Amino acid sequence: MLFGRLHMNQPLFERNTRKQGATLIMALAFSLIAATIIAGVGTLAVSHFSRARVEADNAMAMQLAEAGIDYELRNISLDPTNPNQAHQQAAYGSMPGPFTSSISGVDGSFTVYVTNDDSTGTGPWVSYDASGMQSNGLRIVSTGTVNGVTRTVRITGARKSLFDEYAIFAYKKGNYSGAGASDGSTRIVGDLGTNGSLTFNGSSGTETIVGEISLHTGASTNTSGTNLVSGGAPIVLPTVSDIANTMFPSGGLTYLKTHNSNANIKMLNKSGSVIDQMNDITTIAAFTSSVMNARLVSAGYTTSTYTLSDPQGNTAPSDACTYDQANGTRFASSRPANSDPAYVFTSQGAYGCNVLFLPPGDYYFNSLDLKQQNTALVLLTHLGNIRIWVDNPSGKVSDDTLKATVIFTDTTPSRFRLFYNKLATLTINGSSQFCGSFYAINSAGGTDLPNLNFNGNSSVYGSVIANNMTIRGGTQVIFPNDGSGADPADLSLWYGFKSGWIEIAKVSGNPVFSDGTRN
Repeated sequence: MLFGRLHMNQPLFERNTRKQGATLIMALAFSLIAATIIAGVGTLAVSHFSRARVEADNAMAMQLAEAGIDYELRNISLDPTNPNQAHQQAAYGSMPGPFTSSISGVDGSFTVYVTNDDSTGTGPWVSYDASGMQSNGLRIVSTGTVNGVTRTVRITGARKSLFDEYAIFAYKKGNYSGAGASDGSTRIVGDLGTNGSLTFNGSSGTETIVGEISLHTGASTNTSGTNLVSGGAPIVLPTVSDIANTMFPSGGLTYLKTHNSNANIKMLNKSGSVIDQMNDITTIAAFTSSVMNARLVSAGYTTSTYTLSDPQGNTAPSDACTYDQANGTRFASSRPANSDPAYVFTSQGAYGCNVLFLPPGDYYFNSLDLKQQNTALVLLTHLGNIRIWVDNPSGKVSDDTLKATVIFTDTTPSRFRLFYNKLATLTINGSSQFCGSFYAINSAGGTDLPNLNFNGNSSVYGSVIANNMTIRGGTQVIFPNDGSGADPADLSLWYGFKSGWIEIAKVSGNPVFSDGTRN
């Protein structure tokens, strides 16, 4: 029995061996499972890491593309008059091609260029064409690249005119006196800015400026108030000569000296009949170019007559038409036909004055000598734009006076500009009233010159920008609140984003969608 029992049972060492084998197999299985899980986790981690890195590169590439847009807008704004400032789609002569750069501490780079915002979307783009007018709109394309990942965006840019930002900008120095909150006091409705100093005598702050007082870096003022703001870096403005060179590439002010509209200045027909003096033309609308040419006669100016002075009774007849009395229907002042504050423009007319008529054009003078109050200047702005350029004479430089009744047949402020380039003082006083803007920047004049001196209840519906200016004596400067101060011929103050942001993506050289976009 004992033998049989031992025979039926396995040896002890054999049973242990089998148990060890099973344990080994289970251990190997668990190891395989663990290795598979670890490998899967590792693959998943690597995949997530790779995806996170690609997504980070995509996000950074977009940020770099946006940085390229910002860079080019700032670059163009540094000198909008320079045709070589913008980076073009391709190099065109002296115009540079696309610009590539990077940001310190950031992986990747951006490449940016500009084109015309028109049906072609090509270049070269320039801020002004040969006639001095604003050219096609601005389009900027920028590509950000990080670790082989690229993203491209496109926007359209907008310009801000020199005369569409500030009521007053004192480039070097500004002085303000006789200010207050009531009508008849010196008053500025709109923003005021300076790179230099502002001095207020009498009331100041919010009573004087219905708008912000913007002090750019390094500027100072003796006033205080909640409307004082930081304007950032100093604004760099072109000189009058720069503007003339851009608008008249043939020679700027030198070209204007011999190619101006001075000979077109007209007056009433002294020896003519009543009908020759236009007493049958009762409204501005009826005063067309053909009427002007048929009824008015030359005032005796030529291309080389460089002094605008008071006409005398023996050279220009007095206006005896009752239509031209204050509040009359023809040559009388009127308030701007919009919602701007009615601080500016009291009633005045050309009746009883010796009248000079200025048709649209560019007028060039070395001297403004209008001192008598029996002169009326009728600026025929309903027929087009009028620009007056006052330049330094070749001989002795003298100060200038503009004291006359000034009538604008269209009160739109974009239609009149007076550019003062003389190293002297232009005094605007009396009842002089202007629908338009004044500009007097000359880098040779230092702090004090050119100087614009407004006093004696003069009014400006537009902008005043000068090296130095004095605003006093009940002067009103009203900034257009409907954006009507800008004209396509104005130079730009700066460029910024307009609209049309879109991302452009290409696969193997082809757009993702038929419109060339991916969104």
